[in-house]
Amino acid sequence: MEDGIFYTLQDFMWHNENVTYILLGISLVIMVFFWTFLTERDSDD
Repeated sequence: MEDGIFYTLQDFMWHNENVTYILLGISLVIMVFFWTFLTERDSDD
């Protein structure tokens, strides 16, 4: 695969799967930090 050109369906699906896992991992990390922000803020009351 050169220059973002997908020659086979398998290359395209593999690329999509990798991008999906990366985005899910980033969103999971963001959700953990957001959750800790919300719970720390709630305990100050």
